[in-house]
Amino acid sequence: MNAVSMGSVLDFEVYLLVTMKYGMLNREAVLEAKLAEHGLSFADAERTHGRITELLSNEATQFESLRALLGAGRQETQSLGFSGILWPDFDFTAHTSTSGAIQPAGYRRARGQAVVAESPTEQPPWSMDVAEFIHHFGPTTVQYQSGLFDKTLPAHVGHEFDWSGRAYGAGFSWGLFLFASLMWT
Repeated sequence: MNAVSMGSVLDFEVYLLVTMKYGMLNREAVLEAKLAEHGLSFADAERTHGRITELLSNEATQFESLRALLGAGRQETQSLGFSGILWPDFDFTAHTSTSGAIQPAGYRRARGQAVVAESPTEQPPWSMDVAEFIHHFGPTTVQYQSGLFDKTLPAHVGHEFDWSGRAYGAGFSWGLFLFASLMWT
């Protein structure tokens, strides 16, 4: 992991948390509770989100802007990463494309073990990465994937899977589990 500023990591993670809000429409209280753990309100988070959205708006300089935001210093590496603050069991890694954009980026478990619920619909948000979810509830098929900076559902991936003889869908953002629901067909 790169040496980064913890305050800047928290700001960036707050930005990421706000990008998850449309994937968690029925769980606003969960989002607000996560922010409150760090003395923040949703209004604070939206201000941080606006500032970082502007900072990352130029695709050609996204990766270098993220490096500067995180205080990672100028290095010749094509990736950077940090240990999560909002999600301390996970590490975030971002890579740069040849155009200077951030591509790909997301979280993976680095510490601890996943706590597995009785069913995928009972699994708490942010408790697993994609690989862990597939291990416990999969296999899955990706049905939808948005770009990292999509206006509505950034870095959102929708999976479908069968579990206990029924069809389900699961949503992930930035590599973290958000929700699972029974599919009505």
